Amino acid sequence: MNAPPIEISPSERILDAKEAASLACTAIIRSVVRNYDGIVLESESVSHDHKYGYIYRYRIVRMTSGDDGSLPSDDTKTYRNETRVVAYTHDGKKFSVATHPMFQLPTTRKD
Repeated sequence: MNAPPIEISPSERILDAKEAASLACTAIIRSVVRNYDGIVLESESVSHDHKYGYIYRYRIVRMTSGDDGSLPSDDTKTYRNETRVVAYTHDGKKFSVATHPMFQLPTTRKD
């Protein structure tokens, strides 16, 4: 099965904060994601779709510098790496997860 899209689709019903908080699966997913470094809990969005069930979307933000080998070496620069994570469940107990890196390479070269 494909994962839900990174952005909320028109077929999804967006849940308000009160409705989302009343779901048992919300407590489960929040207890899991709060343990991961970089997850922005305030970015949570919750929706429901007949195909995927309840869908939770979060941003993950990490700061890295060029000296870790992941980006061009330049110790004076810090880079913001953003990822989106989408977790979804039909039964409220077992979750499937998809991540979407948001890093974009520059379109022009600097020679």
